Amino acid sequence: DEPIPADQPRSGTNFHQEFAPPEEIQPGVPYSVEDLLFRMLAYSDNRAYVLLVQHMYQGLNGEDAVNRVFRELGVINPQDIADETVSVRGYASIFRILYNGSYLDANGAEQILKWLSQSTFKDGLVAGVPEGIRVAHKFGERELMKADVHQLHDCGIVYYPENPYLLCVMTRGSDVTKLAPVVAHISKMVYEEFDSRRIE
Repeated sequence: DEPIPADQPRSGTNFHQEFAPPEEIQPGVPYSVEDLLFRMLAYSDNRAYVLLVQHMYQGLNGEDAVNRVFRELGVINPQDIADETVSVRGYASIFRILYNGSYLDANGAEQILKWLSQSTFKDGLVAGVPEGIRVAHKFGERELMKADVHQLHDCGIVYYPENPYLLCVMTRGSDVTKLAPVVAHISKMVYEEFDSRRIE
């Protein structure tokens, strides 16, 4: 594929992230679609996400293709796509679909899970499990300016030995610094519960 040049962000786009990616894409530098996908998933780089969406919408029937995927996955209501509201059930269903390879082919699904396992965000689900346990996850943050409310969500597959499980934690509060420890604490409790039921 032709590399996509990273142009200046469109006006009105808010790229502030409390948990910033370790490396952001740079204006004027060309990036491949694969590189942008990796940065969006592993680094949670909002600039990479916006650039991919703009690229898709500029393609033939790009907006229709995006809406079709939303409809097929049942994740976001395509009639209210601007709100981008995803329920816990909808968020979790993405990981279930990836794990089962029921939407993409096996190679594509495994590649996405591999990128998600390389996430640089370690303060949520990952912080609640022992070192060395693979976690394929995606976190998201959002600030509701009018209500002065922050949201922090972390959802993914914890590859507990021989019995992986899916965990999604969504939080909100006025102090964003207190949300990640809550996610980590819940993750730790769930892991310990799984571990206590393990049959040797």
